[in-house]
Amino acid sequence: MYDLKLDHGRKLATATFTGRLTYDEQVSYLAELVTQTVYGPGWRTLVDLSAVEEVVGGTTDVNALLGVTDSMRHRFENVRVAVFATREDVLDMARTYDALRQAVGVPFVLEVFQDRVAAEKWLFEEESGTLH
Repeated sequence: MYDLKLDHGRKLATATFTGRLTYDEQVSYLAELVTQTVYGPGWRTLVDLSAVEEVVGGTTDVNALLGVTDSMRHRFENVRVAVFATREDVLDMARTYDALRQAVGVPFVLEVFQDRVAAEKWLFEEESGTLH
């Protein structure tokens, strides 16, 4: 299950997942996110996976999710995404997704954190140059 909140003033989308994390749920979240007409370049996204109790699926689902993300690439240009998780299996899934995302060149910056405060701080740090 997930909850998506948009803070238009801060250009911040916060997705909070709880319980079982499934491929279908992640695709539903991405679809809902990109249907928000305001979401796009310059936005920040905090994906809070700290309440996830189980990751359902494996590398095949991560690859499929990447394909969905890649098909929406124009909505993710110059977007920063911070993933916050505390369980090792969830962190591993997020890191695998990020490595594959970088390999195919989906145009956003993603960092994985075990500390929510650090994730939120990173989202709003000033960067020199263009986001990738």
